[in-house]
Amino acid sequence: MLSAYSQKGLFEKTFQMLHVMPDPNAVSYNSIISSLTHHGFPRKAMGFFKRMQTQCGSGFLIDEFTVVSVVNTCAGLGALNLLRELHGLATVIGVRFNLVVCNALIDAYGKCGKPGYSYSIFCQMRETDVFSWTSLLVAYIRASRMPDVCSLFDHMRIRNVVAWTALITGFAQNGEGDKALCTFKEMLEEGIVPRASTYVGVLSSCAGIPLIEKVIAIDGRLLNRHSLS
Repeated sequence: MLSAYSQKGLFEKTFQMLHVMPDPNAVSYNSIISSLTHHGFPRKAMGFFKRMQTQCGSGFLIDEFTVVSVVNTCAGLGALNLLRELHGLATVIGVRFNLVVCNALIDAYGKCGKPGYSYSIFCQMRETDVFSWTSLLVAYIRASRMPDVCSLFDHMRIRNVVAWTALITGFAQNGEGDKALCTFKEMLEEGIVPRASTYVGVLSSCAGIPLIEKVIAIDGRLLNRHSLS
């Protein structure tokens, strides 16, 4: 019931129920932290996490689900120090750094402006997936480290539309419109169907009329094959 209330954003009832629970466990705490973050209250989620640490002391044992919930909260706040503190705590108590936990850390460090930390996590992973690669790609894009972005992209085994769109947008955000357009053309040649967000990235790269004309020329050849729907 507590989980149902928190997932629906009914936090007043959630905390009332938590208050009368004889022995709330990690599942209860994780549900509240995750729901607060999901509903746009990362600061309240972090405050709740800290309060639980203080109130429960050593009795508040975090697991991988807690780590992912709080890591996502740190990412939403850009709270690097708190993220590093949590990462260190999880390491000390022996939390299992599985694929989900590592992917969350890669994403969070990237959002906190530390792609090098993201890369360190990535290199320690026993297994990776397309989300691991894409999150690392975006981490470097956020830091405007486009040479590193290109090198990473070249090493990706699976390049989905999300990765292609991220690269295109990265070039556009860093004032490299021609490269964004060339990447867009290469993506189409690979048979990847663009999304609306892909077109947004391409069009945002058009700082001048010549590039806009190029995009129009490309779009004219694409309209029979692709749609924005």
